[in-house]
Amino acid sequence: MFMATGNYIIIPKMNVNTYGEPVIFLAGPVNRGNGWQNRAIEIIKSQNPRIYIAVPDYSGMLDEKWTKWSERQGCLFDSQLEWEQYYLEIAEKNGAILFWLPKQDGEMPISRESGFTQPYAQDTRPETGAWGWGNLRHNPKAHVAVGGEEGYSGLRTTRRNFAKYASHIPFRDKLEQVCDDALGFIPKGFGHVSLD
Repeated sequence: MFMATGNYIIIPKMNVNTYGEPVIFLAGPVNRGNGWQNRAIEIIKSQNPRIYIAVPDYSGMLDEKWTKWSERQGCLFDSQLEWEQYYLEIAEKNGAILFWLPKQDGEMPISRESGFTQPYAQDTRPETGAWGWGNLRHNPKAHVAVGGEEGYSGLRTTRRNFAKYASHIPFRDKLEQVCDDALGFIPKGFGHVSLD
């Protein structure tokens, strides 16, 4: 496990010692999501520059300023899924899971397995059930912030599920609001400790 310094961005397969500090996990489409993760990082960092953010971006879409430190740290997890589950569990209890559902901004690539076009947000949809509204149904105190853009396929159904099973969680239509909601789960004084 590595000690995090620098910009506090945790990328796939990397295991970082967060010193028990909160983590915000960015959950949502990676491919063709209009680079929303970069905007979310900018918003969060402008309010709390020392918060840890786990970003499951394996596509190279993240701005290099966020990944150059992370890539030097090495990889300790065998799979992306194992990494995601580890940091989702940390964020759920100590930090926040931030779901943003942006509209698709281009054609999806062809799947090597099926030969057909990959569905947009294929992993995000079950994750909103497992870690979002489904999780909140059984654990109302889970730290989840959620929102989406008009034009996201399935937005109405996702809103309905959150309204039915997690009505105490606001469903936002602006990324800035969702970032503010996620930061609202961070206790005062956390994310501001200098480790350098």
